[in-house]
Amino acid sequence: MKKLLTIITLIFLTNLYSQKKFPQHSKLEGINGKPKKVIEFIEIKLPKKFRYKYIHYYDKNGYIQKTETYTAFDDDEYELSTLMINKRVNKNTFKSNSYNGYYENLSGVGTEKFIDNTIYSEYKIETVPLTIASTKKLDKKYRIVEWTNSNKDTETNEIKYNTSKKFIYHKNRVSKIIAYNGKENTTKTLFVRNEKLDKHGNFLYQEYVTEDSELQGITKREYVYY
Repeated sequence: MKKLLTIITLIFLTNLYSQKKFPQHSKLEGINGKPKKVIEFIEIKLPKKFRYKYIHYYDKNGYIQKTETYTAFDDDEYELSTLMINKRVNKNTFKSNSYNGYYENLSGVGTEKFIDNTIYSEYKIETVPLTIASTKKLDKKYRIVEWTNSNKDTETNEIKYNTSKKFIYHKNRVSKIIAYNGKENTTKTLFVRNEKLDKHGNFLYQEYVTEDSELQGITKREYVYY
């Protein structure tokens, strides 16, 4: 009986350890200080130029409550594509609802769980039989070191695409990204260049270039702090 109680206690403690508190979203994004709002502009250089604008609203504990996503092609004006509302379920789980425009139509439902220093995410599209799953592996500093994504047709179970990114750090900042495209079976290495920081040590500007110094993308950020 005593042995059985010991085993049950160990199982309970293991389960308790595995359900540690979900890391702050601000820390996962490498943000110092207490952000209230972060506006992020991403420009990707492909045959056509794709531009994204994200507005993240944080609570005082460093967790994202709401995200607005805007998209644009070439030099067109930004248009709101999705609005995501994030809610905490328990200490290691978040759930989100995404809408087309301002609460017009529910477009998807997502779940994020933090287990054993890994964040498991699943996002179900409402209008089509599609599920997007991702896994973010963290190091002891809660920095993302590997991020995998897959897109599956829930009717046929066909994997539409799968990608992964590995993040290499230098002096606590991302210096290199190794991106793998499973569908095309290709790997691309990008280096972070010409980084500019604000007084909190958060980046305002980054360029992503290949080994041949070919520009692939640009990210800019604006911060509002508590």
